[in-house]
Amino acid sequence: AVSPAGKSALTEFKMIHSYAGLCSEYQLILHTGRTHQIRVHLSTAGYPIVGDVTYGGKKDHRKEIPTEIRELIQALGRPALHARKLSLNHPLTGEPMTFQAELPTELQQLVRALKEI
Repeated sequence: AVSPAGKSALTEFKMIHSYAGLCSEYQLILHTGRTHQIRVHLSTAGYPIVGDVTYGGKKDHRKEIPTEIRELIQALGRPALHARKLSLNHPLTGEPMTFQAELPTELQQLVRALKEI
């Protein structure tokens, strides 16, 4: 949670694309690594992650979402969150390390469906 008594955490985020005003794709840069940091920060800013039942907000938007999109989101069974690129220093050697991963098939399907709206 965001709290004055909590530990400091910093997340930069920038909208990359909006899909028919239903949801948006963001690029995020984390300067800290707190548990649930991305989910908490985006939800607190008013941009909860699609499929995040814990931090997704209280408003029910399901009536606004086309059936096909709603079914893809439900089939995810998780927040629609993906780390395309992750860079960090090795905890023992301090050596810089970078990992990259393509968008998983289920998220690719969701993006394709959103682009068709």
